[in-house]
Amino acid sequence: MGDPIPPTVRDRPRRWPWLALPSALVAGLVVAYFLWWKHPATAHRHVPEGTRLALRADAQALATFGPVREHIWPILFRARGGERSERIERIEKATGLRIPLDLREAVIASVDAQSWVLLVGGPIEPGRFVDGMEEVLREEGASGWTHDGELLVHALGPAIAQADDGTLIVGTGKPIVEASLPAHDGADLPLPPEGAVSFVLHEDAYEGIVDRLPSVPGLDALRDVLPDGVPALSATDAKGLEWDAAVVVDPDGIAAEPRGWNALYVALTRCTQELAQVRVRSL
Repeated sequence: MGDPIPPTVRDRPRRWPWLALPSALVAGLVVAYFLWWKHPATAHRHVPEGTRLALRADAQALATFGPVREHIWPILFRARGGERSERIERIEKATGLRIPLDLREAVIASVDAQSWVLLVGGPIEPGRFVDGMEEVLREEGASGWTHDGELLVHALGPAIAQADDGTLIVGTGKPIVEASLPAHDGADLPLPPEGAVSFVLHEDAYEGIVDRLPSVPGLDALRDVLPDGVPALSATDAKGLEWDAAVVVDPDGIAAEPRGWNALYVALTRCTQELAQVRVRSL
């Protein structure tokens, strides 16, 4: 008998279509991500000059965060069935904004902790939001809103605007909204444009917050005698912090406060190497 005849190319099983289908699906998802879902971050570039406090949130990362999927999304879906859904549809029709699809990035910023601005970025159509919202507010009979140049301003102070790149700007007053219209590189107060949540706090703002914290009896006097670089904190303020050595002053007094045992546990577990206690006794 002669040698067996090898199968021709036509006779061999064709497996490549089954391999091509998953590859094409993955490639399609990648293309859709970069062309449709992923949008260059723009909101952080409109943080006004002189900002001392800014917080940025990435909508995509937050939307896929477990607690948000479990608790927030069901509330939003239930709300779509009521009166609110009709208002959303009117806003979408008048402004071209797709809610929540176009809301990819949100930034809250303040210059003086009194005036605030909300910046929302995403694939939002430029030049349409302010006129569209004015139309919606007029149809709803809302009073006090007037068109002031690029802004929609309320008589009580709040203002709405839209930057050239489509970023939405809503502020507590006209000055901070106008200051947020131009885009810049954020060198004055660099806010990380990536990550689920990022924030930046200027040293001046931190000191202002500390100055407004309620004083703890004896703590201010203790700070006056401690050398520079040695912090004096209440048990509550020390939560989440850690040092090589710690001194707990008046542990009995801490335990006597409301939820004092929890506070005392925090105070006693702040050190990694050495712990000392100073007990206070009446003379």
